[in-house]
Parts: sequence; structure tokens; C-alpha cells
Amino acid sequence: MKKNKRTYKKSIKDVGASLCENFMIGYYNIDGVDKDKVENAIAMVLGGLTTACDRSNNFFGKGEKEFADKPAYLKARTAFFKDLFNKINSDFSETINSALKLFNEAVPEEVKKANKEALA
Repeated sequence: MKKNKRTYKKSIKDVGASLCENFMIGYYNIDGVDKDKVENAIAMVLGGLTTACDRSNNFFGKGEKEFADKPAYLKARTAFFKDLFNKINSDFSETINSALKLFNEAVPEEVKKANKEALA
């Protein structure tokens, strides 16, 4: 698959939508869940999603004429986008992990214990 901003944004949106969907399932189906924490977790995911998509719209600010030759330009541009998307992915992952932690705090201990027993 060709890597580009469009496919990257679709992937990020798919991850965010899936996570929010699971949070909403918990929100409506788990008795005793802290609904405020679930709402905050969803807001965190949506905020991280928006930030990641917005930051992926950055462009390499230099032209080919500012470099000695085309390979130097391509190398610098590739390095710029690699660093940019590594940072975006890192920040998005931190946001997702924080949202998951908050959601897990929202779930009552009895439900967590029952889930562990069901899996054992």
C-alpha cells in the first residue's frame, strides 16, 4: 500500500473510531461505570485524533533549489517527514494510552474481576 497523508489520516480515524465505539459500548452496557470518566476518555481520543490529523498537514518548507542536488533535497524531505510522523505517532499513542487508562479506571472492580474469571 502506498504511504501518504490520506491513508495515514484514514488509519488514524479508524483507530480513533474503533476505540470510541468500544468506550461507548462500555458506557451504555456496564452497570456502575463512571460515565464522566468514559466521556473524558472519549474526548481525549477525539482530541488526539484531531491533533494528529491536523499536524499531518505540515509541508516541507524548503524547495529543491535550496539544496545542492535532487538527492540531497529528497534525503532532507524524507528525514523531515519521518521525524514528523514519528512524533505524531508517539503523541497519538500517548493520548490513546491515557484514554485507555482513564477508561479502565471508570470500570468497577467487580466487573474487572468477573472478566478475569471468565477468561481463566
